[in-house]
Amino acid sequence: MAKVYGTLYGDIGGIKYLPNGGNINNPNEYIQLPKLAPEELLTLELGYKGNISSKLLIDFDMYVSNANNFISSAIALPGRIVSTGTRDINPSELTTPGTVNSSGILSNASFLSYLNYGQVVIWGGDINVTYHFSQSISSSFKYSYFNSDITKDNIKNDANRDGYIALDEKSLNAPQHSIQFNTFIKKFFTPKISFEFNARWLPQYDFFSGTQIAAKESAGGQGVVYGGINPLNIQIRNYYKGYNWGPLGGFVDLGVSWSYKVNKSLSLQFSISNLLNNPLHEFITAPFTRRLMLLEAKWDIL
Repeated sequence: MAKVYGTLYGDIGGIKYLPNGGNINNPNEYIQLPKLAPEELLTLELGYKGNISSKLLIDFDMYVSNANNFISSAIALPGRIVSTGTRDINPSELTTPGTVNSSGILSNASFLSYLNYGQVVIWGGDINVTYHFSQSISSSFKYSYFNSDITKDNIKNDANRDGYIALDEKSLNAPQHSIQFNTFIKKFFTPKISFEFNARWLPQYDFFSGTQIAAKESAGGQGVVYGGINPLNIQIRNYYKGYNWGPLGGFVDLGVSWSYKVNKSLSLQFSISNLLNNPLHEFITAPFTRRLMLLEAKWDIL
């Protein structure tokens, strides 16, 4: 398989490409990526769930995963692809072939592909504590942690084999920490009304997906990822992504909801999310979300 769609190329027998800053006439500057290997995952998980007392419930787990040949999401490679396996690719086929100056130096070329990391270790855990103050009132607290050695400047994380660990090659693409809090009141002043309060905290984190970018570096303009310097000709290897609105997360989100039981079959619910109406940046290709108010009617047919 060669071209999948747009600028995305599959890897059936290895990919050969020339990085930006390389000379098209110098065979030593071309990079050969090995054939994509299947990912092998070994995971160890330990957890516990149970009642500490009649009112206190605890649920926690810890895990560590060792991934050999970890397969990346689609990574934008700064250069011109010239072959996949035994199939040569003509520059006229490429969406972004780049330009070559009079000295044979390539610039502004890019394509996407899925790549193997040598080995990636992932670890984390969750803890969820629920306390029942009474039959009608309960609160829960959840904390999650996630990390990986993919963030280190280790040469084994050089997925595109260009000798430099770029930001999108060592990004977790997920928050390291997150906190959620919830309080539920079953009988809120009257038996027919219930009330719920939710709060969550999400720290800022960078996210890269192909040409999409949400990162602190180069925020407020076109996304640019520094790809190091070509050691053969001392040319800078930058490659470009879409518009960068800045990192995801970095907010506290509050929400409330009320539910009213009209009769045995009909209930009404009114909820408000993002109570403070802050611009929440949660998804890389979606607009910032604001306050949302929702009114629902539910009919139970059973």
